Amino acid sequence: MTLAEQIIADNQNVFLELEDFAEVHTIDGAEVNISVDSDRLDYLKSSGNMAVDGADIMFFVRSSEVKKVNPGGIINFDGKECSVVYWTENKGIASVAIARRVLR
Repeated sequence: MTLAEQIIADNQNVFLELEDFAEVHTIDGAEVNISVDSDRLDYLKSSGNMAVDGADIMFFVRSSEVKKVNPGGIINFDGKECSVVYWTENKGIASVAIARRVLR
């Protein structure tokens, strides 16, 4: 196994492990493990990153477990419609920032 493959496996098996970092939430009707990162969101906002402007929550989720939604789109997060503010993917993990209300 290459180093890159090991890192991807760690992302999939450790970073989103319920016992350590993750918690279960429902996204578009599917229960998935996510890792909420309020510190990262606060850092991005305080550094003037306009890409997360209006976001209330930032989380990480396995890309394979959710359908990508571009910023401006809507996801159902724990039974509530939310606006996607930011979405990037890297090594099988999606980094998502949402507004817990619909922004139009």
